Amino acid sequence: MFGVQVHGARTNESNTSAPASTNFTTAYDELLFQGTASVGATYSITAVKFRTNGGEWENASGTTTWSFTAVLPLLTNLVDVIAIASSGKTNMISVKAVRDIAIFVSKGGDDANDGISANKSVKTIQVGISRAVQYNIPRVKVASGVYEPGDGLESSEAGVYITNISGFILEGGYDPDFTMTNMATSLDGKDTLKHVMVVSNARNILVNNFVVRNGKANGSGIHACGGGLLLYETTNTILTNMIISNNKANFNGGGVYVASSHTNVILGDLYANSATNVGGGMGNISSNGLGGGVYLTISLSNRIGGEIFSNEAGSGGGIYFNSSPTNTLSADVHHNRAMSGAYGGGVYFKNSVIFFDNTTNRGNIGYGIYTNNSVFENFDGVIWGTGSDANTPDNVGP
Repeated sequence: MFGVQVHGARTNESNTSAPASTNFTTAYDELLFQGTASVGATYSITAVKFRTNGGEWENASGTTTWSFTAVLPLLTNLVDVIAIASSGKTNMISVKAVRDIAIFVSKGGDDANDGISANKSVKTIQVGISRAVQYNIPRVKVASGVYEPGDGLESSEAGVYITNISGFILEGGYDPDFTMTNMATSLDGKDTLKHVMVVSNARNILVNNFVVRNGKANGSGIHACGGGLLLYETTNTILTNMIISNNKANFNGGGVYVASSHTNVILGDLYANSATNVGGGMGNISSNGLGGGVYLTISLSNRIGGEIFSNEAGSGGGIYFNSSPTNTLSADVHHNRAMSGAYGGGVYFKNSVIFFDNTTNRGNIGYGIYTNNSVFENFDGVIWGTGSDANTPDNVGP
């Protein structure tokens, strides 16, 4: 009788029972193997040995209860374990250990590490992205925790940059052992970063499972826009399971600012963002100071989904589309505000064609929807509300 368990070598948190032959995917470059061996009463277990990738046999610690740590030098490694009885008979099991191909980032990491295994994670997300480019690894996994300027985030204008990259994944929410994504990874600009995250000149990007908060775009030009997230000249970028909140901008796009970007998808909750002139929640480049929850300009075939609420701006408190054809809105847009008597508390679109897909619009101040030389087609949704859920002064204007 022979059994084995496999663990992350440093943390001992992953616990997988291995039958006679198994595949095991790991975030570590070392694994702790431990198990038991037994034989009939007439005989005893005299030794347990192991080898990695067909190398020399080494002795494990113990016999009937045994353990050893195996170093995994390859992407795919074969670890053999053999129990030897006093009768001379043997029993062997093999475990195929496949290394998870990613760069790992954690609060307890060290930027001097290479980041290619969970027990050698780096601490700063930008260092992780640089390692990914250096080693041609298209994925960065970020463990849970709060990342702040100088403590996991860059401390200059933006906390994280994804620029000049094609085919790349940045994922947050991992537990300390990088086996599940059931936790929160927060990127907190602490009101000192002009942008918490920048995605520019990029294609085929996935950003998943982050909280983006407390950015403050108080610079000049582009750095007065997009306190939370700045997207510029991006294509086929997907941002999903995002929470973007409590970001500010002196000009456009307190939460998100998007410009000249096409066929992107943004899904998540966008709330409590503000802009002095425009773009409280999500904004795109506009010299006219417009846009609140969402602001797109010169951007086409994008999809916005999720919940957009409690954002405010000069006009377009919830969403503003400018010169942006064939974009799709699939969101619950509610209780946003266009300040100073301006229009577009919920949705404002100018010189644009918008498709509404399963959209709800309610409780916005400054009209639910306001159009300016624009049309909305294939409306699928509800514009409604009574009492505190009523759009004021009306559902649609002018």
